Amino acid sequence: MFKFSTEAKVGVLVLAGIIILAYMTLRIGRFQIGGDKGLIITAVFDTASGLKKGVPVEIAGIEVGAVENISLKDGRALVAMNIRSNLNLGSDSRAIIRTAGVLGDKYIEIIPGLTGAAPLKNGDQIVRTTAPADVDQLIMKIAEISDDIKHVTEALNEVFGGAEGAANMRQILQNLRDVSDSLSGVIQENKDDFNALIKNLTAFSKDMHAISSENKDDIQAILVNIRDTSEQLSKAIISVRNITEKINRGEGALGQLVNEDTIIKNLNQTLASLNEVVEKVNRGEGVLGKLITESETSRNVSQTLASLKNITDKINQGQGTIGRLVNDETTVDKVDETLAGLNEIITKVDSFKLYVDYHSDYLFDQSEAKSYLNFMIQPREDKYYLIGIVDDPRGIYNKDITTVTGPAPGDVATTTVESWDTSGLKFNAQIAKRYQDLVFRAGIFESKAGVGSDYYLLDDNLRLTFEMFDFSSDRDNVHLKLAAYYGFLDFFYISAGYDDFANSDQSSLFLGLGLRFSDDDLKYLLTNIPLP
Repeated sequence: MFKFSTEAKVGVLVLAGIIILAYMTLRIGRFQIGGDKGLIITAVFDTASGLKKGVPVEIAGIEVGAVENISLKDGRALVAMNIRSNLNLGSDSRAIIRTAGVLGDKYIEIIPGLTGAAPLKNGDQIVRTTAPADVDQLIMKIAEISDDIKHVTEALNEVFGGAEGAANMRQILQNLRDVSDSLSGVIQENKDDFNALIKNLTAFSKDMHAISSENKDDIQAILVNIRDTSEQLSKAIISVRNITEKINRGEGALGQLVNEDTIIKNLNQTLASLNEVVEKVNRGEGVLGKLITESETSRNVSQTLASLKNITDKINQGQGTIGRLVNDETTVDKVDETLAGLNEIITKVDSFKLYVDYHSDYLFDQSEAKSYLNFMIQPREDKYYLIGIVDDPRGIYNKDITTVTGPAPGDVATTTVESWDTSGLKFNAQIAKRYQDLVFRAGIFESKAGVGSDYYLLDDNLRLTFEMFDFSSDRDNVHLKLAAYYGFLDFFYISAGYDDFANSDQSSLFLGLGLRFSDDDLKYLLTNIPLP
């Protein structure tokens, strides 16, 4: 019968507390476990004064990420941002450093670009940026403006100061009054015309608004096409300019043809020779002349052309293998399906991966090492098969129960013999399915049926494992195992945990070291080993 001992219950409680503490620590520290890990994009600003790591990144006032890092690049501020990966921002988006309120904290606002632009991928850079105005620069500008105003007021004081200046000012005001009276008379006389003009402008603006609203997508597409066309035209103009410069320098065949008189003379001689050849052909001289002038030769050419015409007519009518291949859509579809199937097979073969894993755990209670050699066959990223062997120093557990019947009726004696076979190896054969950061496994664990699960953290560098197997009645409790594996230096990892903790007589803490290679690593090692 399955039961937990007091030590097992305490171990499970402590492990659950550690997992909950690690999860809360990662959540409070702004780490994200599972789900969307975000998209890293960068932007370069002239200055990032007042901007700090961890400040929000917003779109239309909604927080969509945070500033990941701020560094220096060519004398400018390089800001890395971690944003949601499902935003589909275009490459023409704009990044602006803004301030929350008058004296609030700085944050980054992203303004999406036009629809249809290429989306930003992980590691891409936003080219269009705007940095905030520096406070010291604003103060300097205000000081310069105040000096300019002071000079203007001094000049105005010199112009309008005194009796003469006052008289000039009165004359200017009188002229303005006369002009305003004249304008008022003109407006009163043409009031109806002005009203009609205003109505026409209002109707025209409404029509333009309706046209722009109904054809907004078309207008945006036209703007994108105009921009692409201008870029292509600019490249074409640069190419034409380079070609003309090479021609002017006499480079290439065309340059030599334009700039060298010798080539022109040779060309004239060639044209004269061609003229002589044409005259000979017209006179029926030579093979080509006979071919053109003799009726029998022309008849043979006509027959050949007629035969070619018959062949092309049969192909157009779908006759023969080539005709069916050209005209029968079913044949073309079958060829396309065959090519698609081959492409799918090749893609699956390319995605097929193999991993070799060897690790050895030191069992403290047994003072011996337990070794594992596993092969992981992974046809897809979310599924793999695991086969392997286990060298357990405790061996394979055997329990023999012998029943002896006594001389008297009902007299029965039972003898139990427990033994360990240390000469044999155990084996693993499991199938695993991954859901984001959680993996479920089922199959054979150390030659016994069982199940297990793995949880990955820190970009798959840390793996927490729980296994449960060997449900036979020969044991007091089922075999339970808790372990943690942490990878380092690409190929190595360390392991630690508690094996068979539900059975006090077989439980043991362990600590180990492992080595893990992929098929690509093995290919690299094998191709670089020197052969004698």
